[in-house]
Parts: sequence; structure tokens; C-alpha cells
Amino acid sequence: MDRPQFTSDLGLGSGHDATICVDTYEDTLEMPESDAIEQLNSARYVDLREISEPNKRVFNSLRIIVEEAVVNEAAIVVSDRPELANLLTGAHPIEAVEGCKMFQLSWKHYLAYLGVCRR
Repeated sequence: MDRPQFTSDLGLGSGHDATICVDTYEDTLEMPESDAIEQLNSARYVDLREISEPNKRVFNSLRIIVEEAVVNEAAIVVSDRPELANLLTGAHPIEAVEGCKMFQLSWKHYLAYLGVCRR
């Protein structure tokens, strides 16, 4: 299943009281919003690391942090459960490794955030 794609109509960028930041393991990247959204959309896997209201004094501020993940070919999946041995043969974990990016999406104000599960 394909994951949802982010677009600039999410209220990110100037005039919408929202920002997007991209961090690598080395430093924070400064780039135009469209480039940051393109990099986020190009990540095959992302893990939700945090969803919070960072500023309790400001009503309805929102921060979402996701981290890029990749199939780590250097590691193998192991289990202490014998019934999974055949299933996990040749499997590699999907995880953040050096070089993966972290994306922070922040809104100064929001009305609601909704989780959508599609089958």
C-alpha cells in the first residue's frame, strides 16, 4: 500500500503559521518548503517519532516528527520464537540508519488532526 503524500496545501509555509524542518544526523538542512516536502515524499518508509502540542501556553499548537527509515541490508531479523523462523528467513529490519532524515512539521494553530486508516 502506498503511503499518503504531503503537499503544500497542508498549511505549511509562509502565511499559514506553519513550518517544516529537515534534520540529518549531521545538521539541520535549510531548504525551500517545496524541496523539504519533496524529500519527505521521497522517503519510502517513515516512522512517527512524536506528535505533541509543544507550547501549552499557545492554544492548539502542533508538532509532528517523523523519521525516514530504510531496509537495513546490513542486519537480519531474528526471533526467539521458533514458529517464526521460516517466515523471517532472509528478512531485514526497516529502521532509521545513519544518513536517514528526520522531518519536523509544526503548526502554530490547528483545528484537529485525524488519523485515517485505509484498507
